[in-house]
Amino acid sequence: MLRVIASRNAKEYFAESLKREDYYSEGQEVSGDWNGLAAERLGLSGAVTTAAFESLCDNQKPGTDERLTQRNKSNRTVGYDFNFHCPKSVSVAYEFTQDERILGAVQNVREPDHAGN
Repeated sequence: MLRVIASRNAKEYFAESLKREDYYSEGQEVSGDWNGLAAERLGLSGAVTTAAFESLCDNQKPGTDERLTQRNKSNRTVGYDFNFHCPKSVSVAYEFTQDERILGAVQNVREPDHAGN
């Protein structure tokens, strides 16, 4: 299932929703990683940090005072959060079977083929 959230107050959303603990994370902080061409062009890699995320929300290239766009409207949509969720039945199946193939599929982890690739 896909859920798309338009965000005007992305800093608050990052602090309260993206990093929150829930029953899936079992008390661990949830973190994301920078990926894609835009992240590469902005010099972003590895784990997403609060400072870099907030810089982007403020229309600045992280680590600099360089603006990303010409205009800086106060009510602009800062970004969109795309969430992909597997059906609850997948979580339940993993909980009861502890089949690592299910976890790997959800985490997009490939098992090596029989040739070792």
